Amino acid sequence: MPYTFFGIGTKFYGKRDFRDDGTYITTEWFVFFYVPLQPLRSLRLKFQGADEPKWQFPLISFTSHYVVHQPDLPFDWRQVLYTYAYVALLFVWCVFVGQAIMAALPKSTDNTLAGVLLISALLIPAPIPWIFRRLALKRRRP
Repeated sequence: MPYTFFGIGTKFYGKRDFRDDGTYITTEWFVFFYVPLQPLRSLRLKFQGADEPKWQFPLISFTSHYVVHQPDLPFDWRQVLYTYAYVALLFVWCVFVGQAIMAALPKSTDNTLAGVLLISALLIPAPIPWIFRRLALKRRRP
């Protein structure tokens, strides 16, 4: 199962090919500060829930439980490419929005206002995976 320490380790990213029994295909990634760098494997699993959050220096830790139904699937290359595309989109979006906001604001503007505008604008692409997941759930198969 995936494990990260200070954002470095492995993590599941992506959910696709949903079935009525609650299983889906995901990809386990090697991550550095939670940014997916290298896909390790794809597998079909079912999320069983999470424990109560625990404080572990310096972050709050959540332990999630999964039941693996098919451990050694070939890579789901569409999922891998979509994950890389989403990370690239976020990077480009952050650079673009940061430069646009800083260029548009006068030099005398309060830094708090600039920070609020920047954070608000950076959150715009955040729901993209959620939207695609909802569409995929509507098309799931038994």
